[in-house]
Amino acid sequence: HLATRGRKSEIIGRIIEHFQDYQIKRSTATPKELFSIYDDLSKQNKNAYRDIGINDSNILMPTVTVDFERATRYIFESIFRLTVKAQTPGREEPDGIIKEDKIILYDCKTVLSPPYELPIAHRDQFSRYIKDQYDKLEPHAKTALKCFIIIAHSFTDKIEDKIKQMKVEPYIPFCLVTARDLKLIAEKWLQEQKGKTLPTSALIFQGRYTLSEFKKKFV
Repeated sequence: HLATRGRKSEIIGRIIEHFQDYQIKRSTATPKELFSIYDDLSKQNKNAYRDIGINDSNILMPTVTVDFERATRYIFESIFRLTVKAQTPGREEPDGIIKEDKIILYDCKTVLSPPYELPIAHRDQFSRYIKDQYDKLEPHAKTALKCFIIIAHSFTDKIEDKIKQMKVEPYIPFCLVTARDLKLIAEKWLQEQKGKTLPTSALIFQGRYTLSEFKKKFV
């Protein structure tokens, strides 16, 4: 139990500290298994766990979100062979920071009722993530921050207008990729370039990033 005595600021501090150590329980599925149901995870479809032999009655929605993040990290680390710094529990950071010759931030958004609409709270959140990362970089390395990737099941038609309205400092492109397309891109990479590292330039894109756009990068 948390102590309830003391000044308001102390009590709030204890609550924050307590929840920083709280980890949402993830499922017993391996990242590779989660990759096979990646599109279903993005729309919080718990039934898909049955396809990988897991009883979905024990799965909570926060677990689906964590598993979607685990599967995304598997794509970037194990399939694309990139160096990823995962979010530190309790810290306000993007779900992943790809740190190679270029730095790319990414964030996963599961939505129970797609499409994903980029609410104001998330716009503010993403702006803070970018500013915080930019401020942490040494002056000579600031130009390495190249792109922010949003991964969701699907996107509303007006999402690009919302991105244009964002006051992001510094400005970097926003790459929008659906879970389905990211899975197709990963499968294509496995099929044709297995074991090779994906060039980070292949992930820098403004707007909706599809398998066909990915293919254009390698013509």
